[in-house]
Amino acid sequence: MQHLAFNLDIPIEEAMETLNKYKIEFKGPVDRGYERSLYFHDPNGIKLELMTWKTPLPVGSNEAEVIARAQKIRENDGAYNIEDEHVRKAMAELK
Repeated sequence: MQHLAFNLDIPIEEAMETLNKYKIEFKGPVDRGYERSLYFHDPNGIKLELMTWKTPLPVGSNEAEVIARAQKIRENDGAYNIEDEHVRKAMAELK
């Protein structure tokens, strides 16, 4: 294994504070469309990613449904990647 990602349910800033507190070097936050990520390595050299959505999913939402709908919106917009605006539109449509 070379990379392991974790989807956080806290703001990325809280994760950054914790990493800084324990003096863990990291890269980021990296803007990845609708996500923000932090990257660092564990003691075995495995790259770890901590990721959070820019717009949090509403409680009870189905992540797969939101992403599938956001993908359709992205395609209709002719965008290269799913962006936060596509996710927000998808959430509104799926209410």
